[in-house]
Amino acid sequence: MIIRDENYFTDKYELTRTHSEVMEAVKVVKPGKTLDLGCGNGRNSLYLAANGYDVDAWDKNAMSIA
Repeated sequence: MIIRDENYFTDKYELTRTHSEVMEAVKVVKPGKTLDLGCGNGRNSLYLAANGYDVDAWDKNAMSIA
């Protein structure tokens, strides 16, 4: 299991911080298939993937997808 500090992707990809709700959910929801609607640049998707989730990320605005 890979453990990274909560700012790993923020620092590496110059993203805004992962939503606190996502960070809390990771503590109680077992990894599995996850859908990130309105993913934007993928900050939450990257965090979830790094924590073992199989993430599908979708956004209406193709320009915002990283």
